[in-house]
Amino acid sequence: MPLQKTALLLTVLILAGYMFGQEIKFDTKDAWTGISERSISLKDGVFRVQGRVTLVSRDIFDIQPGKTYTLKGSFKSAGPEEAKLYFGFRQFDKNGKDIQTVNTDTIAWTDTVLVKPAKAADKTLFVKNAMKWKKYSTCVIAYHTSTKFQDLPNFNILENYAKSTKKIDTDEWEITLSKSVGIDLPAGTNIRQHGGKGAGEMYTGGYLTTSDKWQTLTGSASGKLQKGFSFRQWAPGAVKARVCIRLNWNNSKAVTEMKNLSLVIK
Repeated sequence: MPLQKTALLLTVLILAGYMFGQEIKFDTKDAWTGISERSISLKDGVFRVQGRVTLVSRDIFDIQPGKTYTLKGSFKSAGPEEAKLYFGFRQFDKNGKDIQTVNTDTIAWTDTVLVKPAKAADKTLFVKNAMKWKKYSTCVIAYHTSTKFQDLPNFNILENYAKSTKKIDTDEWEITLSKSVGIDLPAGTNIRQHGGKGAGEMYTGGYLTTSDKWQTLTGSASGKLQKGFSFRQWAPGAVKARVCIRLNWNNSKAVTEMKNLSLVIK
């Protein structure tokens, strides 16, 4: 092939890739981890999933904030039992750690510092300011934090929440916890509240309750957050991701069918 025609063909292929993007299809059993022959089967392009199952794509891909990642898939109930499913991504930091909602979902104005040391058996914390602390069981406590959020994703998490707060002095508040601290923390330790306990992965594709008719889920993610957690932007510190589906999550008796699962990156 002449050099000019070769160059033209390469240009066309590059432009086509830019316009239409890269498409990854998840249409074989080998595309997924979390599969057992007892829980999943595949026939004529349709997966049939029995019981409560989490599927994670075998392929892991790099996150490029300047690109858009679009998930798509169709789902229906294969029997009389309806069930919930969640469709999205599992995100990982540079060390391969799984980033959950609690690792980045900062609660505004809760950054503070211990003014007294805390012992593992203590059920109280003494901090400089707890005026904006929330009394929700879905909150957790992150420690070794940074007011500039350089600690995110933060894996120093205490699954503990504030039952009450009380101002003692100008620069001292008492926080009563739901249970013992669990570790020793010296005075001067920076802490803050994070939210999202139990929320888990980034469900860009959303969620639905299955029915006897096919329903299609689709959703896109792009850009990266400095702090917080979103279903449309990548978490702070996220560098790689896998597709994740939680099926029959509230009903272990249900059977769900799924097809046309794909990820387009462009």
